[in-house]
Amino acid sequence: MPPADLRPHRRPQTALVLHGLLDFSFSLMTDDWSAASDSRTFRLGQMMNLQASVKLYGHAHLRLFVDHCVATPGTGGGLDSRYTIVDDFGCLVDSQVSSSGFLATPSDSVVRLRIQTFRFTHQTSDQVFIHCVLKVADADKSPYDLAKSCNYNTHTERWEELDGEEDVCRCCKTLSCGRSKRHSRHAPLVQSDAGEVVIGPLSILPEEGDRSLTH
Repeated sequence: MPPADLRPHRRPQTALVLHGLLDFSFSLMTDDWSAASDSRTFRLGQMMNLQASVKLYGHAHLRLFVDHCVATPGTGGGLDSRYTIVDDFGCLVDSQVSSSGFLATPSDSVVRLRIQTFRFTHQTSDQVFIHCVLKVADADKSPYDLAKSCNYNTHTERWEELDGEEDVCRCCKTLSCGRSKRHSRHAPLVQSDAGEVVIGPLSILPEEGDRSLTH
């Protein structure tokens, strides 16, 4: 579980990355997921819909995953002030302390996340940027520990994969995913099958279930 001093105070835009023959994008979506949203402002505690997608350009049997996501108060993903949302190849660690979660999607080329908005309390700006690493993996062999979409169920206190493959999420408890040699044959395809996207600035206004990141 994230440290107590990293509790979010929690807005988007569309990021596009062309990586080799894969076209990654990351967008803020409307409430019904029907289109990209023009809104860039949220109240604390509101939910925002984020959608990652990839154009495969003829690559068959590939599936998109979110490896890692962090939020920062500025554009640089390497800033000291950061909050981890997704870690260790698809563990949505923020779901342990919020209503955030991965959602079922209509296509293997799409990943949907609902994130509860937050702010960084020790920052003068109300802006938040979200940086994510996306990748594709063999759809016939996933999910597995290096390619998964795991939410934490606070009622059962268990990690759960969207496809029901709960075994692949066990490593989220200790953030030790990918350490097992038995999954080495499922390693990511090649480095060119991953890309980084950034969305922001997102403006988070006070109130509605104060989730402030003290960092």
